[in-house]
Amino acid sequence: MKKFVVLCFSCFSLFGKAQTDKVYEAHELQQSAEFLGGIKALYKYLKENICYPETGKRDKIEGKVYVDFVIDKDGKPMSARVKKGLRTDFDTICLGAFDFMPKWKPGLLDGKAVKQHFTVPFNFVLNKDGSSHIDFTPVSCADLQKKRSKLRKEKKKK
Repeated sequence: MKKFVVLCFSCFSLFGKAQTDKVYEAHELQQSAEFLGGIKALYKYLKENICYPETGKRDKIEGKVYVDFVIDKDGKPMSARVKKGLRTDFDTICLGAFDFMPKWKPGLLDGKAVKQHFTVPFNFVLNKDGSSHIDFTPVSCADLQKKRSKLRKEKKKK
């Protein structure tokens, strides 16, 4: 009998936790999560943190990378993963933008902060004149690597 009670309690705890950890879509919420500063600030952040891989330019690769991620109850971006990739170098560049992404204002349901799912498409395009773009004007990869290296060192110090 004790084993049955413990098993039932464990199942109740497991299912109760699943409900509180639900990840919502925008249409289910009263207020969707928002990047602090709004959509223009998000575009600015991505513009400064995404570059067109030099190997992709050399190989004349174009296409889209779709990244799924969750904004948690505290507004922290988490669980970024490539939903549909293009090639490893492109996928890695896109995921890197989420490593140091600042907190968002979380989504709300019944006045309470909840987790929300997002998908961001990154469209890599080579122009006829030899330049490239990614729905946002990219920074140079060398500058981006220096910036990320500096941020990683700062993060380790904390």
